[in-house]
Parts: sequence; C-alpha cells; structure tokens
Amino acid sequence: MKLERMIELIEKNGFEEVIKSKKGMGIFEGREVLHFQKNSSRYLSPEVIQLGVSPADKEDVLPVFTKNVSQKLRDDIYNLMKNPSAELEHSALNPACL
Repeated sequence: MKLERMIELIEKNGFEEVIKSKKGMGIFEGREVLHFQKNSSRYLSPEVIQLGVSPADKEDVLPVFTKNVSQKLRDDIYNLMKNPSAELEHSALNPACL
C-alpha cells in the first residue's frame, strides 16, 4: 500500500515513470528500481525521483531525489514512509490542495 500511495503522489505531482529496472546498482543493488522524471522549464535538468523496491518486501522502499525536487514533495514521501495510512494535508493526494 505504501508503494502505491508513493507512486500516486509522485505522478500527481507531474512525474512520469520512464524506466523500470529489475537490477539496481550502488545503493539500489538487489532492488527493483522505478525511475520517475519531470521536465520543467524552471530547471536545465529534469527533476528525478528513483524508488528502490525490495523484491522480498514491496513496502521496503528507498527513495532518492535530485536536488531540484521540491522539499514539500520529499517531505510528503518521507511522511508516507513513516505512516502509510496518514492523510497528507498539503499534498497532491489531498483534493483540497488541487
């Protein structure tokens, strides 16, 4: 459930999944990697979020962000990691914030 909510939050913030790899490298070694990207006219390089998912436990997710991903979105993802059932007051998952 946590992974699905994280993906939903990422996609509602304008990111698209561009790569799914069964073989991670470095910090993601042994994990499936989901790569999300958002092209923006505000930045020269795209905003990128990668999620390393454990093959043994789909709820064991390790996120990595490029520095141009907003702190608000990072905080919302970290909050979902701590409490997957929490309602996020200020996120794109909350219809009142759209």
